[in-house]
Amino acid sequence: MTIKFGTDGWRGVIGVDFTRDRLIRVSQALGQYALDKAKSPVRIMVGYDTRFMSAEFAQTAAEVLAGTGHEVWLTAKPVATPVLSFAVRRWQAAAGLMVTASHNPPKYNGVKFKGAYGGPLLPEEVAKIEKYLSYQPGSLTSGPASQNAKQLTVFNPDEPYLAQLSTLVKKETLASGNLKVVVDAMHGSARGYVEEFLGPAGLSPAPCRNQINPSFGGVNPEPIEVNLDPLRQAVLASKADVGVATDGDGDRLGAIDEHGRYVSAQQLFPLLLSHLVENRGWQGKVCKTFSTTSRVDLVAAKYNLPVITTPIGFKYICEHFLTTEVLMGGEESGGFGFQKHLPERDGILSALLLLELMAHKGKSLSALLSGQEQEFGPHFYQRVDLEQAPVKPDGCSAVPTLASWLGIPLDAVSQMDGTKFTLQDGSWLLLRPSGTEPVLRLYAEAPSQEQVEQMLTWARKVAGVENK
Repeated sequence: MTIKFGTDGWRGVIGVDFTRDRLIRVSQALGQYALDKAKSPVRIMVGYDTRFMSAEFAQTAAEVLAGTGHEVWLTAKPVATPVLSFAVRRWQAAAGLMVTASHNPPKYNGVKFKGAYGGPLLPEEVAKIEKYLSYQPGSLTSGPASQNAKQLTVFNPDEPYLAQLSTLVKKETLASGNLKVVVDAMHGSARGYVEEFLGPAGLSPAPCRNQINPSFGGVNPEPIEVNLDPLRQAVLASKADVGVATDGDGDRLGAIDEHGRYVSAQQLFPLLLSHLVENRGWQGKVCKTFSTTSRVDLVAAKYNLPVITTPIGFKYICEHFLTTEVLMGGEESGGFGFQKHLPERDGILSALLLLELMAHKGKSLSALLSGQEQEFGPHFYQRVDLEQAPVKPDGCSAVPTLASWLGIPLDAVSQMDGTKFTLQDGSWLLLRPSGTEPVLRLYAEAPSQEQVEQMLTWARKVAGVENK
């Protein structure tokens, strides 16, 4: 069975695609690649999330890397992915390996690679690692696994990471807001970070789903509306000002407002961008992925900020962080990265900056969103995942064109990553196979929910699944 790296590393179903033997191969590939690149052993950090057997898989990966001759540091507990990325840069490691399947269903596990700069390993480097997958020297897998354990350094990166956040988020502003907050870790590895940061600011947020549970309570640990009912209930029951949620490995953000309404990444990105420019005085370019809301472009235009659109996957945004002055980069999925921090998504920092915005303005989240809509007009966005092989839009001649379907002229078709139809009223529809799961994703944005649904109906017809 072929190991193929996707949008963000390698993922698979535990015991089927993701197995110990295959993890050994992947770890060997990283170890040998790093050895050949540096011409000598280097320091490599290994971390893991709260998924089933992640700790055991991380131990295996660390021992294999140590067997390649490297100095390996293994986290003492589950950590959020941005925390491992921070550690890689903080302790000047050459690379990082994070055992996680991020937001994928509980039956998945996987690996993310991190570069020395503290962000996703760039696509060309990942491609080079793939070429080493056939490298399997028997000495690395023979004998007791404990043989290489003596070469491991076990460490806890939390304190330096939280100190870094203190340079980016103003605790005095948070304290002045006196916000009542519910924090939902979705049983993932970001559990406790927001609470620990807010404590010295005099805030005592209420935790939600902060226990380790490898089944994630029966839902995918992705902070989207369908998965956030426990947070919604907790916000309403406690009459909280806001609820914030991070995904399985802590690099994405979702939110619930004081009325129990879901706040999507498409609403959060423009809010956070405005906050950083208006209230914090940050400047720079804005990066967004192909499937991200066009409202980001409107906000950026207001502040005369250039916008760069990339294929889907934060690794493409990371490239721009490393080569130019990027103020903020973000994805449709709720992964945001920030200037002065890391070229990496960080759901923990994103949550804290959202709270800082609310405290600074002295406004509720719903009021902030209302102000945004008044300024930029109505906005509706929806993503649908279809569990089937994708069908090319031009391969179904029996279905009318999208422009004919809606009665709105087509403005452009782009195939940067999937197929995106942009109409003359600014609305758009994207059909794209997922890079991490066997699904076809449909994305639609329009000035009305009715038009969004019409576009998604057309896309389902094209995909041959009208009943889903």
